[in-house]
Order: sequence, then C-alpha cells, then structure tokens
Amino acid sequence: MKNRNIIIAIICTLIMGFVLGFFLSGRLARNRMEKIRARMESPKAERMFLSKKLDLTKEQEESIRPLMDSMLTRQSQLRNEHHAAIRKIRKSMFNEIRKELNPKQLKKLEKMNSRREKRPKRPRRY
Repeated sequence: MKNRNIIIAIICTLIMGFVLGFFLSGRLARNRMEKIRARMESPKAERMFLSKKLDLTKEQEESIRPLMDSMLTRQSQLRNEHHAAIRKIRKSMFNEIRKELNPKQLKKLEKMNSRREKRPKRPRRY
C-alpha cells in the first residue's frame, strides 16, 4: 500500500513536470521570437545588436554607422511594404472566398476577422 502511494506520487509529479515544461518552453520560445521581432523592427536596436555581436571598436562603429543606418532603415521599409502587400493579397483572397461560402462558414470567417482586428497592434519601433 505504501509503495503504491509512492508510485502514484511520483507519476503525478512527472505528469505535472511534463505539463509545466510544455507550457513554459512555449512561453520561452515566444519571448525569444518577440525579442528578435522587436530588434528587427528597430534599425537602432539592430545596429546595436550587430555592433555587439561583431565586437566592433568605437572607430569601426563610427565609420560604418551611416551605412548601417541607411541599409537597416531600408530593410525596415521593405519589411513594412512586404507586410502591406501580404495584407492586400489576403484581403483579396477572402473577398473571393466569401462568394463560395455558406452562411455558417461566412459567420466563422467574420468571427476570425473580428478576432484579428481586436488584437492589439504591435508598436513599430523606428
């Protein structure tokens, strides 16, 4: 009887560990991705990251700063243009899809769209 209780306690502990580990690892991965996204959206943060990773001297930083600033700003603009193009294509796709959907499916589509619109917009950092 005592051994059975110990085994049950160990099994419960393992299950709790797996569940907590599953959710924690997902949260950690999401946080890493958010940091990378925030850095990519800010030319200044990207420049600082590259300077640190490449271990640039002050002289090197000053000499390549204008180049990095212009290129990273353009990179950010291209990303925004790309996202705008994707939004336009998706909107067009859903407008075409609507014609083929039944009322129940249209309701689901509207629910999906309203959820997406209610999400808080991420602030742009540039």
